[in-house]
Amino acid sequence: MNNLINYGQHFLVDKKVIRDFLQKCDLQSHESVLEIGPGQGVLTGELAAKAKSITAVEIDQRLKPKLDKLIKQFSNLSVIYQNALKLQNFDYDLVCGALSYAIFEPLVIKLIKNMQFARAVFLVSDKVRESQKEETGLLFYLLNAFFKIDFSQRVLPAAFTPKPRTAGVIIKLIPSIPKDKRFLLWRERFLKDKTVWQQNNASLSEFDRQILYT
Repeated sequence: MNNLINYGQHFLVDKKVIRDFLQKCDLQSHESVLEIGPGQGVLTGELAAKAKSITAVEIDQRLKPKLDKLIKQFSNLSVIYQNALKLQNFDYDLVCGALSYAIFEPLVIKLIKNMQFARAVFLVSDKVRESQKEETGLLFYLLNAFFKIDFSQRVLPAAFTPKPRTAGVIIKLIPSIPKDKRFLLWRERFLKDKTVWQQNNASLSEFDRQILYT
């Protein structure tokens, strides 16, 4: 059994999806990049070839041999081996990465608390887009209250190895203040009480109902 799966790693291998991801990033030569979860470095090398500088954060040190090869190839690349959720600095032009659903939600909260970046692009589970369609869950509130959101087409499991159970989607986030009262008030509430994200969906739905009907 491949021990890398213990970290929920599913490595992107589809070249078309890689091109689509890079197109979403719209990276310029003067920009800095924070890549979360570089894995085997498929996206890392492409980003390093375009960016002024790139910092990659990887939790699994067993991937070090592959990433060391990229460090030798690109002088503008540095790799930090730690849990990305412990990061304090998000002062980059682009924050990006291919992420599991489990890390995406707490990372979004982390990003909101450290809104220093210009834009973010992530390859995540398609469950994120489903939460937007269904208008339920914490991510629905957080994403709409703090970002302008742009989704790609679904990314099929065959684009990864090993194959995940669900499809993926590329999501681009640009920090933004909402005009809709529904999300503007929720944003204000979050900024006043950073523990609001700990509430369950029922509590969030009740608060949303109060906003809509008062």
